Amino acid sequence: MKTKILSVLMLMAFSLPLTAGIHSYTSHSVLENGKWVKIRVSETGVCRMSFSEIQSAGLNPQQLRVYGYGGAQKLQDFSKPNIDDLPQVPVYVGDSYVLFWVQGPISWTYNANAARFSHTRNTYSNYGYYFLTDEVGSPLAPTPSEAVSGTPTDITTYSHYQVHDLDSINLIDRNGISGGGRTFYGEQFKAGQARTFSFFYLHRYG
Repeated sequence: MKTKILSVLMLMAFSLPLTAGIHSYTSHSVLENGKWVKIRVSETGVCRMSFSEIQSAGLNPQQLRVYGYGGAQKLQDFSKPNIDDLPQVPVYVGDSYVLFWVQGPISWTYNANAARFSHTRNTYSNYGYYFLTDEVGSPLAPTPSEAVSGTPTDITTYSHYQVHDLDSINLIDRNGISGGGRTFYGEQFKAGQARTFSFFYLHRYG
């Protein structure tokens, strides 16, 4: 047992210098000072908040700052770059509302070799969280895009994806009391049983 522990410690000692250069560490958290309001989101997309909603939380919508990772599960690969503080999210300020992009608990990646998308559900949370303030940092607006030149192209089709994925059953611990690992499954299907799943889809013309 002592030999295994010693081997792990030696591995960590050699690994830390190799990964230290790709990570970013801050001397203090952005949440250290100021007034903050915490919100949660259940899906990925553009979040719209009215001025009245922001003002009711005691914040100035014209000076709104948004910080957070959202709900995507963090990578467990320590060889990937990472920061240990909340990143700032760009905010568009309209005449009576603000818009900013939020990440829900399901993240997507595209596999070019298989020509398909795959999703990852956050094992530890059903929501993403963001922190709002009007005191810390400077307002961050979205980066303007360059004007598109040339002949316009009519888009008639596009790729779209949706998923129904519930973490309902753990084969090791079906009662959810004693734990049982990170692998969960959705609804059970018995012999001859059928289920119907409905997806909401909005298409706007014009």
